[in-house]
Amino acid sequence: MRKKLSVLVAVAVLSPVFSPAADVDYRKYQIHDSSRAGESIEWSTSYVYNRLDVKSQRVLLVGDSICNGYQPVLRNMLADKCNISFWASSYCVSDPIYLRQLDAVLSGPKPDIVIFNNGLHSLVSNKDEWYEAYVLAVKFIQAKFPDAQVVLLNCTKLRSGDPKVDEINELTADAASELRLPLLDIHSVTDAMPKGMWKDAYHFNGAGIKRQAEFLAGEISSRLKKGPGKVVQKGTATGPSGELK
Repeated sequence: MRKKLSVLVAVAVLSPVFSPAADVDYRKYQIHDSSRAGESIEWSTSYVYNRLDVKSQRVLLVGDSICNGYQPVLRNMLADKCNISFWASSYCVSDPIYLRQLDAVLSGPKPDIVIFNNGLHSLVSNKDEWYEAYVLAVKFIQAKFPDAQVVLLNCTKLRSGDPKVDEINELTADAASELRLPLLDIHSVTDAMPKGMWKDAYHFNGAGIKRQAEFLAGEISSRLKKGPGKVVQKGTATGPSGELK
């Protein structure tokens, strides 16, 4: 049984209009005295595609290097249906800096759907701390965007089949039940893949990434509202790779 950690609980007073997000203090959603030490190399990357389009629906992806792998493929699959933002990082949700960075990401365009994942960088984290921090992080997202659909995503399988991933995914399922939120089982998708679709212990080749993106595209498409028409993706010559197509 997980021990209960002392946490600061927020009671948010929300106005009916959010532009772009409700004013919520992330510090009220942090656990006390986290033992998470971090990793030798920490990294973070975030993109907002088609930022100036404020009328079309937007999906925010939150995850790690797996998310960073499938996001461009998924974006292309959904290009005429919605816009994409994503934040991929190495940070465990119980890291004291995690919510500060998430808060910056959530200060961007308002999402209609948030796909939330955390776990592969948490295999050695204290599981009680991780669970409490995970639930609070999701509640923080809900407080920032109470009109958004928040969907939880479990972790992909490791090529070795490490049982620590199963432990994290069991906790993610517990959180989905506690929060009464949908849970997408991408672990089963990757579990069914031949081992030739991995390019290393954690990551996938193009065929494996495409299969993950197809799974997520189907799930996201089923949750999108009927929009006013086809989304027009616009590029910019000032993007990190030059003009974005």
